[in-house]
Amino acid sequence: MTVPTIIRYVSWEDGSNQQLEKDEKRRVASVIFLTITQLTMAFDAVAQNGLLSLFEQYFNVSDTTAATFSTVSNALSLMSMVFLFLFGDRLKRKHLLTCSIALWLLCNILSLFSTPSAFWLFLLTRTISSACWSIFVVLSPVIISDMFKDEILGKALMFNSLANYLGGAISSSITSWFKSTGLPWQAGLIPGPILVMVLLLLLVIVMPGKRHHAKLREGEYIFDTKNLLKIKSFILLTLGASFTSFYFRAHGVWMPSLVEKAWNTSGGVYLGLTHSGVSTLNILVELLGVIIGLPLLVWLAESTQYATGPSFFRKHGGYARAIPSIILILALTSIGLSAGEMSSLDKSYVVLALMTFFLAFSASPIVTLVTQMILNVVPPKQKASAIALTRLVVSLLAGWSGQLVGVLSDILRGGATDAIEDFGSLRRAFYILLASLVLAALLFFALIKTYPEDVIRSKMLIEQEDDEMDDEVHEKERKPLLRRQRSREPVRQRADTVFDRLSRRNTMDAGYSLMI
Repeated sequence: MTVPTIIRYVSWEDGSNQQLEKDEKRRVASVIFLTITQLTMAFDAVAQNGLLSLFEQYFNVSDTTAATFSTVSNALSLMSMVFLFLFGDRLKRKHLLTCSIALWLLCNILSLFSTPSAFWLFLLTRTISSACWSIFVVLSPVIISDMFKDEILGKALMFNSLANYLGGAISSSITSWFKSTGLPWQAGLIPGPILVMVLLLLLVIVMPGKRHHAKLREGEYIFDTKNLLKIKSFILLTLGASFTSFYFRAHGVWMPSLVEKAWNTSGGVYLGLTHSGVSTLNILVELLGVIIGLPLLVWLAESTQYATGPSFFRKHGGYARAIPSIILILALTSIGLSAGEMSSLDKSYVVLALMTFFLAFSASPIVTLVTQMILNVVPPKQKASAIALTRLVVSLLAGWSGQLVGVLSDILRGGATDAIEDFGSLRRAFYILLASLVLAALLFFALIKTYPEDVIRSKMLIEQEDDEMDDEVHEKERKPLLRRQRSREPVRQRADTVFDRLSRRNTMDAGYSLMI
């Protein structure tokens, strides 16, 4: 088994214990700062969407013009995914990450100085910052995987995902309050850049450089892409994530409307609560499900896969197919809970709240576990490309699910204008959409067989690249000696009479003995 390079080539006499401990602290600090940055950027992104009405008033633009913001942001985000797919592993990840944060920071600060007549400056800067945010979302888990492996990687990714949820939830609640204060919109977007400015400086100082790095060579893009697409687990994970996202993106778009329509047509079911009260309770219940379910289920998956945690898992764990098996169970559970959620909308609010909680509980770890499995099966030098390609495919396949639900609802409603029929047609559209979760479950079932084999293949590639790094270290260690040898050649030519009596070979040997 290959020993890590840092242990091999740092002598114990030089204090390698202290160096290893220092490196470990740097890696932990880097994950903490990346997680806080994730939370802050998610906070700013949701605040930006929440303040859209204030933007329209300030710049005096119509809803159609304001909608351009979303269109341009989505286009630039897709372009950023293509860029990362091509160059994410061929440029230094640390530099790429810090540059994306710095550009995000610059664009957000410039947008705060937009005058009422400079809407296009605001549009340009905020859409560029959205693209930078997309780059950060891809590179953050990749850099974490360069620093940690196995169950520690899963826990680090879990905190990263949890920060994304919390940032959005905190921003939603604060933005609703902020719009009622009468303060200018700039005040709602100032906290993010201030905090990110400090975090960027800390990341530059403590974040270690990237370990695996592919060289820029002409003609390798097609070859690398073919190798990536040959990994069965990667294909299954990408398609499974796409079909899962297909349902939940539509769910996020239409669920508030479903609740409103159900509240209007069956008010007695909702225990006399106002519509705003029901919406607030649903948000809190869903957030509670995420906060409890995400860490608990990720911990369960990691403990079963890697035989860590309590004695039961250490004794019975180590199951190579644990994570794909658990994600299959979560997908199947989500199907039943989603159906229960839809059917309870006009029957019992208590049951609806329970279904909402457990659906958030079971679905929240899927993104984290899919990301971890992708990072475990792809080659080390293609991690950024793999994550970027997955997000690109998910965006292209699942981005139109909300529009599909609207089209299906219109078809099922026909020409009816009754409010009850309107609610019923929208709910039936979601029943049809559950087929995407069924397809995702089938893909995750196939993943159970292929995942262990692809993990073993990836670990073999890591060991091979470690050996290549060892050769590079040997080469770097030899270069100073060769330079010193060449620098002593003039000295040998001016040697005293003792060395003059030596043969050329003896002179060379003497020169080496002096260096030693």
